Amino acid sequence: MKLVLVSEFFYPYKTSTQKILTELAEDFVEYGLEVDVLTTKNAYREEKQELKKYEVYKGINIKRIFSTEGNRDSKVGRLLNYITFTSSVFFNLLFKKDYDKILFVSNPPLVPYIGYLIKKIRKKDYVYLVHDIYPDVAEKLGVIQNGSFISKVMNYMNNKIYKNAQKIIALGKDMKQVIVNKGISPDKIEIVTNWADSKVNFEKEVSREFYEKYNLSDKFNILYTGNISRVHAIDTIIDVARKLKDNKEIQFTFVGDGNRKEYISELKEKEGLDNIQLGNYMFGEEYNNLLNCADLFISTLQEGIEGLGVPSKTYTYMSVAKPIIAIMSKESEIGGMVSQFNLGKQFDGNQVNEISEFILELKNDKELYSSICDNVRSKFISEYERKKVTKKFYNVIIK
Repeated sequence: MKLVLVSEFFYPYKTSTQKILTELAEDFVEYGLEVDVLTTKNAYREEKQELKKYEVYKGINIKRIFSTEGNRDSKVGRLLNYITFTSSVFFNLLFKKDYDKILFVSNPPLVPYIGYLIKKIRKKDYVYLVHDIYPDVAEKLGVIQNGSFISKVMNYMNNKIYKNAQKIIALGKDMKQVIVNKGISPDKIEIVTNWADSKVNFEKEVSREFYEKYNLSDKFNILYTGNISRVHAIDTIIDVARKLKDNKEIQFTFVGDGNRKEYISELKEKEGLDNIQLGNYMFGEEYNNLLNCADLFISTLQEGIEGLGVPSKTYTYMSVAKPIIAIMSKESEIGGMVSQFNLGKQFDGNQVNEISEFILELKNDKELYSSICDNVRSKFISEYERKKVTKKFYNVIIK
């Protein structure tokens, strides 16, 4: 079988979705699929590289199609990127003949509509991998208004996408239920989580030099990585940091980028929150070292976003076997897992005092801390190792 994977961002970039999809394509090739990728030369939050239009990487045939390179932090620039990429995907798939099936991802949100059109025109099946549910996320965040013309158009298009997909892959039970509530048969929806690769991120001893370089020495290090945006309960984390600012042994480190990073920086300076530090994205061994310097991780979803997205970096956190604070609903995929299997603790966004007390408890109770680490290690190895999960994706694709 030849699969076409469509993604705005892909190898060699390593943040977020492009890392996940690159690993997925690598494993698909190993499992026997022939994989063509339609992507762009654009970077998500990384420094842009000079890339060829055509490249073969680990058996993956990559074609980087036309798209504008507008500023992602500009609404106009991002919209223009979406429009040009979507148009390029349509024409490439329309005239491409040598493939059996297409895998679309929910970002950018309207690109999967091309799957519906190509199915009608060329009779090609597609699988829809949902990372975020639109327009619901945009409505919850106030980016677009509920019931507006844009919202109605997006809902119409997404209804076509869902109903005509051969299969829909949701990242959790809560996300599946949101899609079912839109009138989609549950039999069409498969739940497959994301994963982490223990060959990339694993438990290790980190050098004293690394601790000192990134100001992590002699601290109880609480780490938040990735996208720092309105989707995440950033204000709750800041409130906890305020609560604990007089404890010089506890430090909060944010590593990544997003539309709320500058907000954190301004608050840090304004209020003298010296227990907060900010850094840029890290990759490879440097990122693995950072993860292993952490004593505790924070994973968040803003209230009302449950089921509309999944903070999949949580699985990477689990690969180094440290406790997790999940600031999100207990009904969410990650919140429920952390609570059920005692991988740390789940909290609602208003439980600042309770979160602060739990941090102090973990810091001071070595036996409790060690038992939670054991739980995280066991859960990761049994369910979220890369090959165990990508094989599930493969089985959905080949049906």
